[in-house]
Amino acid sequence: MPLHAISDTWPGPGRPEAPGPASAAAQHAAGPHCLRREPTPAAWAISGLPSLPDLWAWAAQQYGDALAIVDRHRKPTTSLTFSQLHEAIQTFAAGLSSLGVRRGERVALFTESSGRWLVADAGIMAAGAVDAVRGVDSISTDELRFILESSEAPALVVQDAHTLERLLPEMPDCCTLAVVLWGDAPAAAAERAHSQLVALSFDQLMERGQRARASGWQPAQLQRGDLASLAFTSGTSGKPKGVMTSQENLVSQLEALDFMPVTPGDTAVSYLPPWHSYGRTLDYFLLSRGCKLHYSRLRDLKQDLVEQQPDIFVSVPLLLDNLHDKALQQLHKVPGEVKLLDAALHHVRAQRLINGTALEHARAPPGSAEKLAATAAAAMLAPVHQAAERGVFERLRRQLGFSRTRWVVSGGGSLTPQTDDFYEAIGVPVVVGYGLTETSPVLTIRHLDNNIRGTIGPPLPRTGIRIAAPHNPAEELPDGQQGLIMASGPQVMQGYWNNAEATEKAFPLGRQPDNGWLDTGAWLAIAQRHPGRRRSSSSCPWVAMMLGLLPRLASMRPHVPCMSYAGDLGWRVPYMPGSSMGGHIVITGRQKDTIVLANGENVEPQPLEDLLCTSPYIQFAVLVGSGKRALGALLVPSQEALDKAGEDVHSAEMHQLMQPFAIEDGTLTRTMKPRKATIFAKYAEQVAEVGKQLR
Repeated sequence: MPLHAISDTWPGPGRPEAPGPASAAAQHAAGPHCLRREPTPAAWAISGLPSLPDLWAWAAQQYGDALAIVDRHRKPTTSLTFSQLHEAIQTFAAGLSSLGVRRGERVALFTESSGRWLVADAGIMAAGAVDAVRGVDSISTDELRFILESSEAPALVVQDAHTLERLLPEMPDCCTLAVVLWGDAPAAAAERAHSQLVALSFDQLMERGQRARASGWQPAQLQRGDLASLAFTSGTSGKPKGVMTSQENLVSQLEALDFMPVTPGDTAVSYLPPWHSYGRTLDYFLLSRGCKLHYSRLRDLKQDLVEQQPDIFVSVPLLLDNLHDKALQQLHKVPGEVKLLDAALHHVRAQRLINGTALEHARAPPGSAEKLAATAAAAMLAPVHQAAERGVFERLRRQLGFSRTRWVVSGGGSLTPQTDDFYEAIGVPVVVGYGLTETSPVLTIRHLDNNIRGTIGPPLPRTGIRIAAPHNPAEELPDGQQGLIMASGPQVMQGYWNNAEATEKAFPLGRQPDNGWLDTGAWLAIAQRHPGRRRSSSSCPWVAMMLGLLPRLASMRPHVPCMSYAGDLGWRVPYMPGSSMGGHIVITGRQKDTIVLANGENVEPQPLEDLLCTSPYIQFAVLVGSGKRALGALLVPSQEALDKAGEDVHSAEMHQLMQPFAIEDGTLTRTMKPRKATIFAKYAEQVAEVGKQLR
C-alpha cells in the first residue's frame, strides 16, 4: 500500500488526474475520512468552468439580486449584488483593454482589502491579464517597486493617490498606466514624474469601460492552464518571489472545499488581506456558494462581528486567541462561570477519548480503565455542560459575535490547544487548515463531521501529502514518524516567476507526473538575506527574557535528526481499530526554526512557544538557544493583563519589556505570526545577551 495519502473523491468533468497512485489504492490510503461525497450543484457547475473569470458570470446567473459584497468602511460605501458585481468586473476589464492592456501582460495590484479590490482583481483577469498582488500598509516602497519591476507590469492599480505618489519618483519606464481605486488620481503629479504615465481614477476607468462595452468589447477566453496571478511572498528571508498561480490552481480550490457547508445568503465577515492567498481563496469560495461578504478592518472587526453575527468566519489564530483571552477575562468576573467552563472543557476531552478522536492516543489506544473513567466523567459532566450552554455560553457566543456561527476556519499559523478546546466547549465549531502561498493555499483542513483537534485535517480531494525523510526527500516515512511534509495536487503552483533555480529546488524530485512533489520549504534554502540595519540598544526597547527555564519542557516534545531542508515538519496519524483519526496530518514546526542544542538534540520551538503563550500574561514568545545547553525566550507580555493584575514583572530573570510585535515594523506577518528573521535582526544585541547567560 502506498504510504503517501492522495484523497481521490470526485474528479470534475474533463479534469486531469492528480499525480500519484491509482485511485483505488489512493482511496484506500486516504482512509475512511475521505469517503466519497456527492458534489453540490455549485461544485458540479464550477468544475466545468474554463477559468475563474467565468465564475462571476455563473454566480450572477445563479444568485442574481442577492447581495454579494458590502463595504461600509470606505467612502463611498460599496454594496453590490452578484449581478452588479459581474457588471462592475466586466466594465473594469473593458476599461483596461481600451487603454492597451493585453492578454498575458502583468498588472500590479497594490491595495488593501475592500470591495473594489475584488472588482479590480477579477477585472484584470477578465481582461486576460495577470495581476501581481501585494498590500501597501507596512510594505516598503522598495518592495513594491521591486515587484513592479520584476513583473514588468505595463499597468498599475493602487489603493489611493498616496500609494501612487510613493512610487512615482522611480516608476519603471515599462509602466504607462495607473488606476487609483479610491479618491482622485494625481494626474498632474504623475505627468510631471513620468511623461508617458496616464493616471486615472476608478470612476474614470469605469467610464472608459462602459464605452468599450458599448462598442462590442468581449472578455478574454481563458483556459485552466493560463497564468492567473503572481502572488509575491513576504520576502522574510530574501527578496520576494512571485508565485505563479494558474487558473487551475484557483478553480481547483473552489471544487475541493465543497464539503464545507455554505448556504446561499449566509453572511461572512472578511478582514484578512485579500492579496494573501488564504484570505483571497476563501473569499472566492464563499462567494462561489452565494455567501454575502462584509468587508471589515482590524480596528472595526470586533464591532462588526457583534453587529453581523456571521454564519461563517475566516480568521487567523492570533485573533481567535485574543477573543478567547477577552472571554476569559469576562468569565473570571464570576467565579461560578469559570467553574462551568472548566467542567465543559473536561467534558469535551472525555468525549474525545470515548469517540476515538483524542490525539494523545493517536499511536496507542487507551486502556479499558481509562475508557471507563472517561465514560463515567462524561456522564457526570454532561448535565453541567448543558447547564453552562443555557446559562453562560449562549450569552458568551453573542458577545463574541458567534451566536449564529456554524463554522470558523483558522489558518495561517498554529492554533493553541487551549484556544481550540475553549471554542469546542462553548459551542463554536473551529476547523484548522494548512497550506502555502505555493499551494493556492489549502492542502489540508479539518472536517466538521470528524474534527480531530490538534491536527490540520486530512488532505483535500485529489491532494497528496507525503512525509519524507528530511535528509532525503526520495525516502518516504511510515505513518506516525515525523518528517518533511511534501505536497502534490492541482493547487500546486506552476513555479516562481523568472526564477528557475528556486523552482527547481522547490521540486526536489522533479516535475514529472508521478513525483511532482513540492517541498514545503526548500525554497528558503536559496534565499538571499536582506542587508539589515542593526539598531543600537539606546534606540530600541529592551527584550523580556526567561533564561534556563525550558529544557524540561523541550524534553516533552519529539526530537528529530539534523535536517537538510527547510520545510514544514509533521507526521500522519496511523490507522488503528476504534480510531477515526487515521490519515490526519499533525504539523510540528518548521525545519528552518529548529534549535540545535549543544548536546546535538533538536528542539522544535513552535509547540513550546504555543505552550508559553497559554499564559494570559504572555502575548508572544520566541525561543532562542542554538548551540547552548539550555533554552531562553524573548517574551512580549500582554500589557493589558499585567495592568489588570497589578503585577510587578521585574525580577532577576526579567529585564525591561519590549514593545509589542507589530505588522508596521515587520516583526509580525500580515497573518499576525512572529517574523523571526526580522525579530532576530532587529534585536540582535538582545538575543546575543540572552545567549551569554545561557549555559
